[in-house]
Amino acid sequence: MSENQLISLYEKLRETVGNDEISEQQKHLMDKVEYHIHNQEEPDPDEPGIVDILEMLVTELETDHPKATLVVKKLLDTLSGMGI
Repeated sequence: MSENQLISLYEKLRETVGNDEISEQQKHLMDKVEYHIHNQEEPDPDEPGIVDILEMLVTELETDHPKATLVVKKLLDTLSGMGI
């Protein structure tokens, strides 16, 4: 799995939820996911890693955005396949 696949899945996630349909917390988590995806070569900040952030995002989205939740789970599966 490559960075391009992660970026593609992230873009699909953004399209699925739309910016005006998400809470501030959800937007914050998605911004963190975007940072991690685009800065893979950088060491993780002291904050939660991308897997933890994605798991929080699943919890945040699962009720109101079930399709977006599926995309987040695909991101988790992709990272798992990469050994992350």
